[in-house]
Amino acid sequence: MKTILSEREKFVVQFMAASIYGIHENASNCAINSAVIKFAKARCPNLSFGDIDGLSDAILQEATKGAEVIRSKKTEMNN
Repeated sequence: MKTILSEREKFVVQFMAASIYGIHENASNCAINSAVIKFAKARCPNLSFGDIDGLSDAILQEATKGAEVIRSKKTEMNN
């Protein structure tokens, strides 16, 4: 059985892909954000700009928390 992603799930994947690729290519934040918006319009047409903004903020907050946990564990391992 084929699993279908919701538009919100597709957005998360597209957001992360654009961010990772953009960082790898030293793209500006503006270029990355532009790519995210273009992907969202193409792949997630039913998401509003409010949805996109809210999801973007939630993803960045969660990624920041994850990075803090990794930094904390790394510090513990080095002590």
